[in-house]
Amino acid sequence: MYHILYVDDEPELLEIGKLFLERSGLFSVDLITSAPEALGVIAEKRYDAIISDYQMPGMDGIGFLKTVRASGNTIPFIIFTGRGREDVVIQALNEGADFYLQKGGEPVSQFAELTNMVEKAILQRAAEAALRSSEENFRTLVENAPDAIYIQTDNRFVYLNTAAVHLFGASSAEQLLGTTTLDRIYPSFHELINKRVRVLTIELKPVELIDEIYVKMDGSPLDVEVTAAPFRYRGENGALTFFRDITKRKQAESELRAAYDQISATESELRRQYRELAKNEQKLRQSEARYRNVVEDQTELISRLLPDGTHVFVNEAYCRYFGKSREEIIGNIFIPDIPVEDREKVKLHLASLTPSHPVESIEHRIIMPDGEVRWQRWNDRAIFDEKGNVSEFHSVGKDITDLIKAAELLKESEEQIGST
Repeated sequence: MYHILYVDDEPELLEIGKLFLERSGLFSVDLITSAPEALGVIAEKRYDAIISDYQMPGMDGIGFLKTVRASGNTIPFIIFTGRGREDVVIQALNEGADFYLQKGGEPVSQFAELTNMVEKAILQRAAEAALRSSEENFRTLVENAPDAIYIQTDNRFVYLNTAAVHLFGASSAEQLLGTTTLDRIYPSFHELINKRVRVLTIELKPVELIDEIYVKMDGSPLDVEVTAAPFRYRGENGALTFFRDITKRKQAESELRAAYDQISATESELRRQYRELAKNEQKLRQSEARYRNVVEDQTELISRLLPDGTHVFVNEAYCRYFGKSREEIIGNIFIPDIPVEDREKVKLHLASLTPSHPVESIEHRIIMPDGEVRWQRWNDRAIFDEKGNVSEFHSVGKDITDLIKAAELLKESEEQIGST
């Protein structure tokens, strides 16, 4: 039931209005005969809406409305008066009234309309509050995500999270906001990126995961892995882009190619072993391709959890991976089974996160419900309160079991070559 404050300088009309409004079963109505007295009441008691007459001695309905809004109170406010001048209606709406209804006519239909107005104003205000809360939760999650994220419309940056600002080498998001996204992408990728933007903003389809080269603020190149999805931002079609630094991976690939070149220059036996290694490399690439297809078809595992393991957010990929529903995880303590020999490693990893070093990555094993042991890589960000204590962890992870196995296979091949 909603609690309504009804203000009018005519007690008889107040009583009639109270009778009709409470008959709906939706409202409990308090009656006040003056605006100054009503201001004192709303300062002490919470109401879901206010109905006010316009023409009252001492302070009229518009003055009452302006005083309420000036205090920062956004309570639904309906002007209900016999005064029907257009300028009064315009002024009431300009000052923040939700609705304006002129008195007169058949009481039953009149108060039925007033009832509908009050209920609509209350539900609309509640929906707006819920939307603001949802947007704030989304912004908090994105802003503190370990992965770099930006939003673009019309090929210009309109939002960047902290990780994106850091990877671009900017001192603040303001350095990049409004600038052309192509300025931060290596020229050889421009044609491909323009095609991807058309798919995102016109066809409204997500694009596949690819490797690109970005350009930092100082002009230096940055190897990145990028994926993007269509995103509506302030009425315009745009793209929500995720990217991460893969410089170390590219360096490893470059070193591997150099090693192959060196092997190719050796004697015939080494050449034979190189050809064998090339076959293994092909198998490795096929394995990596299969793994990449799995990654491209799914999103990464995203979660927010409290220090005791209670989850406050998980995405659908996280639920699918662990074979649980959101209801089973959110609000509950859920800690995957970790092999004994990895537990101390995970414990030290989480303890290493500090206010000056809040983000770090870790690779460790978990034991799946069927007993299978799998590897995961997690990028974790610790959120600290004003006292420096961890209040929450934001984590983005993915399964890297296939990569670990591939690396072990490559290492075995290199050891065989080195022993000859």
